[in-house]
Amino acid sequence: LKHGAAFVSLKTGIPVLPVVLVGTGRAFPKGARFIRPVRVVLVYGRPFFPRSGEDAEGFAARIKEALTELYREGEGRTEVGEDEARLNHGEAKT
Repeated sequence: LKHGAAFVSLKTGIPVLPVVLVGTGRAFPKGARFIRPVRVVLVYGRPFFPRSGEDAEGFAARIKEALTELYREGEGRTEVGEDEARLNHGEAKT
């Protein structure tokens, strides 16, 4: 994680909204020629405001921790159930 978002937030006072996309690696794996139909989940957290006297490195570390937690939360949501898998492959739900 670069310090850019933290730096801009510190200079402007605008909060950082942590957001992660989970499942994109399965949708378009390295070396693939086409995108695969898989579940991709967008997970967002609460806005982060810089603390008084906090530097960009410390603020970036807090943001990174939040992103890691959101990613873990999103991993459980990318599992495809049997019914959904059938629908993704064009089969009717019975």
